[in-house]
Amino acid sequence: MKQIICQFPSIQFHEEIYNELVKNSNTVMQSKKPEASHTVVIQVPTINDLNIKSCDISPRSNNLINTPRSFEFYCQRFNTPCSENIFVKHPIMSVEKLIKTEQKQRQQRNLFPHRSIAEIGIAIGLWRKIDKMHQQIDDVKKSHEKHNHVRQLRLSHTQKYWENIVKRGKRIALLQKQRSYEKMQFNKRKSDQIKVQNELNEKLKINREKFKFLENDQKKLKINNQLTENYLNYKQKLLDHELLIQEKYQHLINLQNRTNEIRSRINKAIKTKKQHQNELSSEIHWNRVCEKFTIESNIQERKLKESKLTSEHVKQLRNQKLVKIPISMKLTNLTLDN
Repeated sequence: MKQIICQFPSIQFHEEIYNELVKNSNTVMQSKKPEASHTVVIQVPTINDLNIKSCDISPRSNNLINTPRSFEFYCQRFNTPCSENIFVKHPIMSVEKLIKTEQKQRQQRNLFPHRSIAEIGIAIGLWRKIDKMHQQIDDVKKSHEKHNHVRQLRLSHTQKYWENIVKRGKRIALLQKQRSYEKMQFNKRKSDQIKVQNELNEKLKINREKFKFLENDQKKLKINNQLTENYLNYKQKLLDHELLIQEKYQHLINLQNRTNEIRSRINKAIKTKKQHQNELSSEIHWNRVCEKFTIESNIQERKLKESKLTSEHVKQLRNQKLVKIPISMKLTNLTLDN
């Protein structure tokens, strides 16, 4: 089974014809308006002159069988028996697209009235292929011209590069000669410098040995000087220490003398303090005794005054003859406060 699938409309080729498909095709041919998204089988004749078993699938011939009018035109135009089947899917198309396709078909019929639409589509496809071939030939010519131009540029660049290489080689040869001469001079200078350096190294070795000997002597002298300085410093420290001890001893003696003086003063002060305390205590005692005597004398005087007052009062009362009061009164509860 052979199949060729196109984008739009979908076309399929079969080698055998089945009776069921033929029946379906006859029913579809009778109907004028095909339904959307249904496959339709159309009988198309073969082209014996070109011996091509394929249908034209160019852009102009894609829309040849999409309308019912084109379908009727195919039925009227081709009366030969069919050899292959084409399955076309009718999508949902707008009215504007249908009108455009009809206009294109009319233009093709007016230009080529004695030719079929399939032959016109094949011719257009061949013309497009020839145009593509001519475009490819022009592109090849342009590419050849570009390659030739590039080759010429490369040749000119190689010639310039070769000339530069030759010039560079000559220059390198001159530079090599100059460098060889300079190397000879440099080697001579280097040998002279090496000799001078060897002599200087020998002198340096001798001077270093002398310098080492002098350094050892200087080290010994430094050690001796340090020892003498240390000994003198030690003696000086001892003397300073003795002086400090003497000063401290003298200071202690002075402190002891001062403490003795302070103790003697303290003892004297204690004695004087005791004397003053004794004097004060005796004065306080005599003052208290005097106060007691004065208080007692005051009490007695008061008692006498009160007794006199009471006696006078009693006399007055007796004279008045109001109350009888005993003459003798005991004044025992009298105190200093009263």
